[in-house]
Amino acid sequence: MTFSQSRCFLLVTGGCGFIGSAFIRWVLANQKVRVVNLDALTYAAQPEALVGVRGAAAMALCRAISMMPVK
Repeated sequence: MTFSQSRCFLLVTGGCGFIGSAFIRWVLANQKVRVVNLDALTYAAQPEALVGVRGAAAMALCRAISMMPVK
């Protein structure tokens, strides 16, 4: 099975943060999986930390919107 046929996906929550983006870069450099990055993109998010991997076929960025009420 080639990488493009791989069915192995890794879901990373908070992947636009400091630790999450470092983890995604490491995974894409060292593992043969596809990454789904689920992030709320709030004040702490740094999407520019993934500039080198954004748009890569191995990663998808999905914006999460919280439906929980803020107290």
